[in-house]
Amino acid sequence: SDAVTCNSRGTVNENGTCSCTADSLGNWQQLAHVASTNINLAGSHYANGYGTPGSGNVWIKPCGTFSNLGSGSVVHIRVTMGSVIDIFYPSGSNSLCDMLQDDTKHIWYNPSSFSFVTPSYHGSLLGGSTNYYPSSVDGRRYLSFWGGSSYRGCCHARSSLFNAPVDTAAWNQDFDIYVRTVQDWTGPQCQYSSSATCGSKGKAQADGTCRDCYPGLYGPQCQNQCNCVLANSESILCSASGACTCKSGYSGRRCQCSAGQFGSGESCSSCHVSCTECSGPSANECSSCKWGYFLVGTRCESGITAVTSNSGGVTTGYNTNVAGRTLQVTKRTSTSWLRVEYNDNFRSLTSTSTSACNWEVLFNGASCPSGRVSGTRYSTSSQNWRRPGTIVGYCRGLSAGTVTLTVRVTQFSSYGCQAETGWNGKYFTLEATEVEPDNPSTTSSFVQSQSVPLATTASVGTGASGTDTGYVSGRSLTFTKKRSDSLMRFTYYDSMRAYQNQVSCDWEVRVDDQSYSSSPLRITVYQEPADNPLHFRTLVGYWPGIAAGSHTMQIYVSPTSGYSGDCYTGWPGIDYFVLEAREVMAGDPALHYVDGINQVDTRDSGVITGRSLSFTKQNATTALRIVYHDNLSAESTSGARACKWTILIDNSPCQSGDISSSQYTSGPQRNRKGSTVIGYCTGVPAGSRTITVSVGAVSGYSCDAYTGWNQRWTLEANEVVLL
Repeated sequence: SDAVTCNSRGTVNENGTCSCTADSLGNWQQLAHVASTNINLAGSHYANGYGTPGSGNVWIKPCGTFSNLGSGSVVHIRVTMGSVIDIFYPSGSNSLCDMLQDDTKHIWYNPSSFSFVTPSYHGSLLGGSTNYYPSSVDGRRYLSFWGGSSYRGCCHARSSLFNAPVDTAAWNQDFDIYVRTVQDWTGPQCQYSSSATCGSKGKAQADGTCRDCYPGLYGPQCQNQCNCVLANSESILCSASGACTCKSGYSGRRCQCSAGQFGSGESCSSCHVSCTECSGPSANECSSCKWGYFLVGTRCESGITAVTSNSGGVTTGYNTNVAGRTLQVTKRTSTSWLRVEYNDNFRSLTSTSTSACNWEVLFNGASCPSGRVSGTRYSTSSQNWRRPGTIVGYCRGLSAGTVTLTVRVTQFSSYGCQAETGWNGKYFTLEATEVEPDNPSTTSSFVQSQSVPLATTASVGTGASGTDTGYVSGRSLTFTKKRSDSLMRFTYYDSMRAYQNQVSCDWEVRVDDQSYSSSPLRITVYQEPADNPLHFRTLVGYWPGIAAGSHTMQIYVSPTSGYSGDCYTGWPGIDYFVLEAREVMAGDPALHYVDGINQVDTRDSGVITGRSLSFTKQNATTALRIVYHDNLSAESTSGARACKWTILIDNSPCQSGDISSSQYTSGPQRNRKGSTVIGYCTGVPAGSRTITVSVGAVSGYSCDAYTGWNQRWTLEANEVVLL
């Protein structure tokens, strides 16, 4: 009988099961839709209804339509306002209509305690709470109001639990209201209900399990907490299996795995070194790629071509190609740009009063069509320096297919030039990275932000500035940081000079008119004795803690504290400067760096203090791209001196090619200047590795070295896949 078999809650079927009367009443039914119209919603709208249900911007069904759902704690409403979900039921024995027409008759589901609580009531309006009542739970000022003003609903479309960050409280919010009962018997004998089976926090099903658990809960009886890592998740909601919805770059059941990792249950493992997001550890399980790679299906294919070599030896003279400096690139598309770095040892010498030699990277024998990728060294006759340097540039407008990079040295204008490229067996590095901009038609700057988890922005320009104190004209870059937990890696390439004797100038990266805490990110040029050396230089450094959103990078020049400085920036009409802001993953298992500031080491031989980077290499087949940026000086009180700073991996030089910086000075000089060295080391096994920097005399010379003065140093190792 219906009474015995179905517990008087349904009709018995011929097979002995029941059709439960209230089963469907446990599903959410829409009561109201309010959008795009300024309307003063009063209690009468909920009592009498408004508009045509299912049609138009505003419609409300009369609350009496749902009188069969019960009253008090068995009838629940869900108010959805933007991404925010609030769930209420009538207090005491109040009905649904009583609650909807008042602001002191609702009980609220607190998603942080997973329980129903009595809120602090506002005293007017419809629903909601007093000011800042829910702030300790989800950052909002108010619970959701469903009327009482002339501007639809109030107050938040986001909170710290739903699509963070929380927005500003405001009326004019669109919202929807749904209603259900938790006294919704179901099952073969109508023995299960949402109240008894699911604790009134989910919808009971015929097999005795629950679905549609309330925010923050999951499980067969909605008994488990999702425990989503809110900083990495879209909300506190999770699936029936407990899987949270992760923001871009995060994974794992609770979104506990950061970019560059994938989750398996509660644990996290590293993606392949080419991936920022992945479903597994191999190179064929990528869903997004790092800078310099292209996603082809589920594989990140490298766009990085590089060589670290000592082929060609030393080239002297000008108006000639530099021997051995050749790199062949297979360019995928005609819309992509090539980012180029060229590191070598350079000397500009003349028997006349001045010398200016220019080293330019050529593309298929010609200058870059969008602007030269080059660097000039201007010297006076008293200078006889051999110093390393790194030229940085971006080139667009190159066709797809084979592109051959070469290096040519020329005399600039009417100046003299006796160039020497390469010295002391130094290995040069020539690198080209193919990168695709968001908008191929943009010519003024490179922006890669769409369809990637991490953004890169770069600006290329020309022009000179004689400013001694202040922002350098034209050196400004607006960039958008996509994530709050990422790091910014800045590169600044330009010509820089401190003029006269015992003078010193700083070029500092500032963001939004602010310095990097008490340790500015800067490059320093100190000159002694009097001279006028205008040389190209490259600054590389990291800046953690910058918030997501739009920012502006600028270059601020000033005399070094305690010194005067006649500063000059840029080489007009010939060399292009570069400002680059690249967003990188914090905790990337394939990218490691260490930095410091004002760590001076005056030793002439041995391992430099502090310059030590320990990490775990993920893959035996990848190359290590190593960058070392510091202030280096081979000094002399009389006679020639020559020092060499060498990158050591596990206490030995790179076996595939020496990565080093050699400096020579011919006479009494102290020239403490920022220097950047890059190089690739292949054949390094996977596992624990330590990179250090040692200094020593160049063979045949004595060394008086000075390392680390007045600026931040950076030591970086990045695993990459080369073409």
